[in-house]
Amino acid sequence: TLPFRVIRDGKTISPDQLPVCEAAQTGKLLHGIPLDILRADQTLTHLYVYASPIFDKNGKVHGCFDVMVDMTEYKGLLRDRQQLGERFSVSLDTMPEPFGVFTAVRDSADKIVDFVIDYINLPGAESNRIPREKQIGARLRETAPMLKSEGLFDACVHVVETGLPMDREFVYQPDGQPPTYFECRGNRLADGFVA
Repeated sequence: TLPFRVIRDGKTISPDQLPVCEAAQTGKLLHGIPLDILRADQTLTHLYVYASPIFDKNGKVHGCFDVMVDMTEYKGLLRDRQQLGERFSVSLDTMPEPFGVFTAVRDSADKIVDFVIDYINLPGAESNRIPREKQIGARLRETAPMLKSEGLFDACVHVVETGLPMDREFVYQPDGQPPTYFECRGNRLADGFVA
């Protein structure tokens, strides 16, 4: 018996079920098989295993070898990054001001014609009166009526094209309703902006 458990797809496997044995039995090359090693002290190691059969001159399997890549630190970094992203998202949702991340949509002439909503916090979604899940991935001009405000869309395009920040007040006045004044601050982020 092994001094540790080998886990594949959430189930403990025996030594004869290891990828190196599978490659030898099937004659197939195996790429990136995820395995977890659980030691007696409950230490968990995440591996990606690559196993290859070795053939003799007659094409029969003569042996096998494998390479194991320890992914434990990488998976830990991914988990930490995900937790940081979740904390950041919760922080943005507690802000009273609307906040969003947007990526430019360009036409065949490379002109910005719209923006895709990559992220919007809860106050931002509420300001558009559309559920957040329906806004993520949608076009900004379809979801944000205040873009019809004089100069707002052009100001967003200017931020992306020049890299200069935006800090302006805009007026939004739906038909037959009193005007709404709002301040918009934004900065370029890759081929888009945050505001």
